[in-house]
Amino acid sequence: MLLLLFLVGVAPIYAVNALHDARFQLLPQPPSSDRFELYGGLNTYGQNQGFAIPVGVAMGVNDFLEIGGRLDFDVYDELVLLLDLGAKIRISKVEAIQFDMRFGEGWGAVVEYSLFHALNRRFSMIYTIPRISFFEGLNGDEPLIVEIGTLPRLRLFRPVDLLLNLTYSTSITSPVRYSAFDIAVGTELKLINHSRLFAMMQFGIAGRHESSDFALRLGLIYEL
Repeated sequence: MLLLLFLVGVAPIYAVNALHDARFQLLPQPPSSDRFELYGGLNTYGQNQGFAIPVGVAMGVNDFLEIGGRLDFDVYDELVLLLDLGAKIRISKVEAIQFDMRFGEGWGAVVEYSLFHALNRRFSMIYTIPRISFFEGLNGDEPLIVEIGTLPRLRLFRPVDLLLNLTYSTSITSPVRYSAFDIAVGTELKLINHSRLFAMMQFGIAGRHESSDFALRLGLIYEL
């Protein structure tokens, strides 16, 4: 955790895949009927590439529906507000379909199917197979981008989890130019006041690019 917090000030970091921010939560999470969370964070975007401050809320409406909203204050040459409104429909104890609409610089939409698999109390997986994005706010001139991913979570000891996020995305019309394989590694610390602090460092190789790009994300989630 200390290493990841240190890296926010020293690493050249940039997020390859815009789909990582196109959800109303800060992290992929399993479906829940009693969730009520407030959250905020800090995302950095490379040397001289600005930063973003996301804030939002997620809440369970009933046993089958969870809704939320997220506002990103994106700062580069000027302040840009990016709004994400989403809903997650629980179709079983471990399966959900999520819809997100993102507004700001253009607009985009994402549809996601996720599967939660807990092997034991210490190790669990969330699979997103797939996430599909539409429209120019996320895809540019591409009509459709498809992403598959997994988020393993390992409990090292009682308050600390190790996180690993693996994703691959591509366009159906330009599979080489728009392909991106991203890896993120981080930790989540459970605090005593019903809150969780996480830090994740992300890097990836996109299409024909010869070098890797990096990102660092910090977040605080408070459970009411």
